[in-house]
Amino acid sequence: NVVPQALPETILQNKRDVRLAIENYEEIEFAFRHTELGPYLGSIAAADTAQTQNETKASGSKGKIQHQDDNHDAVVIVDDGDDDDAQSAKSVTVTAADGGHRWAILLPVCSKGHEDRTDHCVEEVRGLFASIAATLDSPKQRGDIEVFFGIDEGDPVYDDASTEKQLAGMVQEQGLGGAHIMKLVNLEGKLCHIWNCLAQEAHRLGCEFFVLLGDDVRLRTDNWKTTIEDRFEDISKRRNLPFGFACVAFNDIGFPNFPTFPVVHRQHLARCQRLFPRRLQNQGGDPFLFELYKRWGASEFCFDCKLENRIGGIGEARYTKRHIRWNSEQLTTFIAKLEGTEALLNKDQVHKHLHGPPPMDDKQARIPCIDVVVPTFRLDVQALGRIVALRASIPASVTFWIVIDNPEANERKIQAVKDMEMLSNSYPVNVRCHDKNYGVSAARNTGIAYSNADFIVLLDDDVTPELTLLDAYIGAMQRHPKANVFVGLSSLSEAQTLWSRAMLACNVIGFYTIAKDQPFPPWGVTANLCVRGRTSRVRFKHKFPKTGGGEDIDYCVRSNQFRGAVVSVPGAKVTHPWWADGRFRSIRHVMGWAAGESQCIDDPDLQRFAFRTLPNSIEWALLSMVLAVFWQPVAVLGAAFGTIVFQILLRARAFHNRVPSGEYGFAYTCLVALVGAAIVSLQEAARVAAHLDRFALRNILWRFDWYCRQ
Repeated sequence: NVVPQALPETILQNKRDVRLAIENYEEIEFAFRHTELGPYLGSIAAADTAQTQNETKASGSKGKIQHQDDNHDAVVIVDDGDDDDAQSAKSVTVTAADGGHRWAILLPVCSKGHEDRTDHCVEEVRGLFASIAATLDSPKQRGDIEVFFGIDEGDPVYDDASTEKQLAGMVQEQGLGGAHIMKLVNLEGKLCHIWNCLAQEAHRLGCEFFVLLGDDVRLRTDNWKTTIEDRFEDISKRRNLPFGFACVAFNDIGFPNFPTFPVVHRQHLARCQRLFPRRLQNQGGDPFLFELYKRWGASEFCFDCKLENRIGGIGEARYTKRHIRWNSEQLTTFIAKLEGTEALLNKDQVHKHLHGPPPMDDKQARIPCIDVVVPTFRLDVQALGRIVALRASIPASVTFWIVIDNPEANERKIQAVKDMEMLSNSYPVNVRCHDKNYGVSAARNTGIAYSNADFIVLLDDDVTPELTLLDAYIGAMQRHPKANVFVGLSSLSEAQTLWSRAMLACNVIGFYTIAKDQPFPPWGVTANLCVRGRTSRVRFKHKFPKTGGGEDIDYCVRSNQFRGAVVSVPGAKVTHPWWADGRFRSIRHVMGWAAGESQCIDDPDLQRFAFRTLPNSIEWALLSMVLAVFWQPVAVLGAAFGTIVFQILLRARAFHNRVPSGEYGFAYTCLVALVGAAIVSLQEAARVAAHLDRFALRNILWRFDWYCRQ
């Protein structure tokens, strides 16, 4: 038998520089830039690690590749039976006769609510076309625009030969390119389905740009067509993407921070075969398109191109609004379609894949899509300003969501926070306000509900983040792409008071810094946490205290579905201030944590981490108070008091070693340890009080394992 010998690792395998040997070296270097390499390098000497890191920093931007722009070619979907046409269509740019880009206005029309007012319905459409003509001075530009009407079969106004003739006449009257009328069966109120049908027909006829409009829309900006086409050109060059691989939204003056009227290119139809998933009814189509292209940094508002939506939008519509959850599986499927990585399940899909646009290459890779959610009760504009100033050093789609959970605060403070809202294509800031104080868990859920990002960073409104926080989290996502929760490092400022030093001695805040102690902690505090976004259905439970306590344990445990689902990111650092400046008043926060933790004992998702013990001194005192009613009250209560004192002294002896002895005198060190022991006893009292308040007497003698059996 021949025993294979191990490969001698001392032999140099490649003489080239490692930055040239590894094709994605820059990506790997960034992923590990803000973390300790020891756990990943095993037995490699620390000196070698340090040398490698120094060489990396010294190399800077060496080896960067200058990308050439792709040709601006539109890919045409052709009939499956004509392979020759499919091959020739791949490099053909479809333009109008005069060399301009052909546009398709996808226009569903409906007379619902005005069935007996034919003139009113026709005049609404006429008003739209008049605004188009008024904002496009060039006859050539107007001639490049074709209108695709979607009419419900049986509509009392529009499904009529004379009305159809009027619609076509209005298009011709304003000098537009042409009118196409489609009658649709059983699609009343299903706008997304109608837009799908109209877009597919427009794509078949060779149109390049598709814009979703309604008859109640009025355009307000001159030369919007050229402006938006230039924006597509700019995105293509700036992001190194094929021309048209983008989504540009008009600026709706009635709903300025929402992509109500997006414009897409025929690239979208070529790759996805339709505008939206079939499940969408009449809501979510426009934000769906905008969120889809965010993954490549190719979704932008054109703030210079304004329009007015007079009936729909955020207000009441002429149909029943039907919402579905599109930001999970539906969005993931279309991301794969755009990227060219979707699973091919039948011959038709294989054929379209072979004859369609090529898949995106590594140079056109997706960018991180992250939202930052900050619930605020304090309304401290200065502290919030430090958070919204965060930036990533690589291309990333980042949106900030500030949720005001104190609507009864001073109106000037509320308005100051609202004034932080910033409409921008880069790091926009959105502000939402609750109608009453629901608590921090509900506020975080509100921010999560608004977010469609892949990951969400949760920060407290009083932390001071380091400038590299987003980079550290993005690197962790690259290292652990399947993780559900990333736990950042929340360091407290230097302890200056007796009370703050006592809190350190008794370690009630140990989980704030657990990221530097455990690579896979059971949970982390929500002061600095990054969680999976749109594909996760885990939300914070509202039963926990409004100020926080226990909700972070519950959320992380429910997200910890496999080994490595919760990962420490010590490079994602924030500085957390001491509560009440480290004074005794902070006991309210400490006891609030204990009250929240008490609810973990009987929670169905957390019961497996509860265990029974003998009574502690506080529980003995409670039992003594009951017993004293019937027998020797002085003796019984005295014994209970003695038990409490004895346990405090016992704990103080253990905590004494945690206080730096060289910095303080012996007496002061003992005092710090005694106060720390008293804090733990106060926490136990808060748990017992919470059990009694909920009449959960069965929970007494039960404890919750903070480390969840780790």
